[in-house]
Amino acid sequence: MQSSKENETTETNGVGGSGARARVIRLLFVALGCLAGCAVLSLAARTPSRVEAARPAAAEPNCKVTAPPAVPAARQSKSQPAILPGHALTLTPHGFEPGKIIRSAGPFVIAVIGQSGTDTAFFVLSDDLGNQIRTAQVPKETPTWADTYNLIAGHYMLREAGHPDWVCDITIN
Repeated sequence: MQSSKENETTETNGVGGSGARARVIRLLFVALGCLAGCAVLSLAARTPSRVEAARPAAAEPNCKVTAPPAVPAARQSKSQPAILPGHALTLTPHGFEPGKIIRSAGPFVIAVIGQSGTDTAFFVLSDDLGNQIRTAQVPKETPTWADTYNLIAGHYMLREAGHPDWVCDITIN
């Protein structure tokens, strides 16, 4: 039989009895608290603050960003934007490749991938009478340039102004 003195020693030393069980429970709560704290800190580190979320991303140097024209509320649709057909051209040291586009009337995109080595490209789109329809100055740091067109039937030329022989003929049926 254990004396009362041995009972006290067992409880205070943590061997057996309810004192050991209480310590284990406290240890579990501390561990759970640490895990919860780590989870909160992890989520806080991944979530941007309201100031960071409102700040626009830094634009590429020498990149001009323009907003599309405002559309009246009555004409806005909730559907996804239309996907337009497009033509990819490569501007090489010898000119545009391909050198000719034939397509039907309607909106489309022309994308030019600059691999000519020129410092700045100055694109000019003109009709068969020589009237300039659109111009764009693209710095060397902007490797790809794209624009949307909606041309009526006719013959057009996309050229690089600094090189008269760099021409892409565009025929709209």
